[in-house]
Parts: sequence; structure tokens; C-alpha cells
Amino acid sequence: MNPQHWLDLVVTHLNVPVGNILTADQLALALRKGSVAPLSDSPHAAALISGLFAELSPQLILHAAAEAKADLAHVEQLYRESLAASMPRVASWEHAVEHML
Repeated sequence: MNPQHWLDLVVTHLNVPVGNILTADQLALALRKGSVAPLSDSPHAAALISGLFAELSPQLILHAAAEAKADLAHVEQLYRESLAASMPRVASWEHAVEHML
């Protein structure tokens, strides 16, 4: 896959059950900031991002994060925020990044 389309692939997957709610720009912002707080005006988009780690493989998330120019510490912060929002722990994510943090 063209590496410039990872964000679009992730957004398309997350939008499938609900329609076009989340944009690639919103996802990129959340990945770079490590939080969905900047999307306070788009609570539905923020909710979709909260499910990111449970829905997608760590490799796909890391590709999208790289495309967004997000550092791993912020992506991990976004994961921790999802846990605080009662999303389930994702062992595959935790194992994929445990030696990189």
C-alpha cells in the first residue's frame, strides 16, 4: 500500500459502521497531541478514535502515526487516554510497543 494513505485506511475502517464522521486530519491531530481533547467540537469523531487500538493492528496504527508525524510517546498517551475512557486493554498494542517506550 502507498505509505501516504495509512491515515485514510484507518479512518475508512473506523467510519465503516457509522458513516463519514472521522477525518484523516482529525486522526492525525489526535495522534500528534496524544489526546482526543482537541476534538471537543466533534465528540463522535473522538469516540471513534478511542476505539482505535481495539479495532486495528499495532502495525497499522504505527504506520498511520508515522504518516501523521506523531511520536510514539504521544500515541501511547492516546492509548492510555482510551483506557481511562473505559476502553479495553489491548495486549497486542502493549506488546508491540513495550520495548520502544
